[in-house]
Amino acid sequence: MKLSLGLGAILTGTLLIACQSEQVQHTSEISDDASRIKSHLRFLSDDLLEGRDTGARGHEIASLYIAAEFEKYGLTPAGDNGTYMQRVNFVQAYID
Repeated sequence: MKLSLGLGAILTGTLLIACQSEQVQHTSEISDDASRIKSHLRFLSDDLLEGRDTGARGHEIASLYIAAEFEKYGLTPAGDNGTYMQRVNFVQAYID
């Protein structure tokens, strides 16, 4: 009887420790994801990209950055000529 109670206590303790470490690891992963997202947003919203106006230099830099991230994550390119980009023509108009 004492042996089965001792084994039960050890098994319960082991299960509790296993569940706890999994939850800590999960929380750590969420924190890492949040940090990574913040760093992407910080770069893409920086004034160095000059507002990312369509067709402007900042827009091209942001596009290349995002394409590089897509490639890093192994996403399949679906753009022109096997790239992540799809070129389209824009017309710019001014209101007097």
